[in-house]
Amino acid sequence: MSRTKVSVLGLEAVGDPSFVARLRRGASPRLETVDRVRVWMARSTSAAERWAIDEAMSRNGLPWPTVFNGASSMSDTDTGYMSVREAAAFLALSPRTLDRYRVDGGGPPFHKFGSSVRYARADLEAWASARRRTSTSDTGEAPA
Repeated sequence: MSRTKVSVLGLEAVGDPSFVARLRRGASPRLETVDRVRVWMARSTSAAERWAIDEAMSRNGLPWPTVFNGASSMSDTDTGYMSVREAAAFLALSPRTLDRYRVDGGGPPFHKFGSSVRYARADLEAWASARRRTSTSDTGEAPA
């Protein structure tokens, strides 16, 4: 698991090193602050750490997946589709990078519902898995 100091989390995620201390004393954060922490956590942890935390929280009956993938409500994850912003946070990319991938190609498959662009979690996981490498010289091609 990530061993980030709570003051570093507060400073990097929301610009306030006392953020976590205030939460521990019972302060309630604003929703926009929670969203900023979600994005920071998605960018600052590895896929293995997110998986381990997801498993631990699931065992305790807590809805952690909505925290980690940046979803704003349970209904976003219930449908299996994520917005561009949520998908970008899930992949630790910027939304503009996903926008560019949609135009240029090479990005994860996406769905259009009217004017809305949505990504299926399974498609994002498959796309990310296809980019797994074991070294910097690994081209991703099968050996001959």
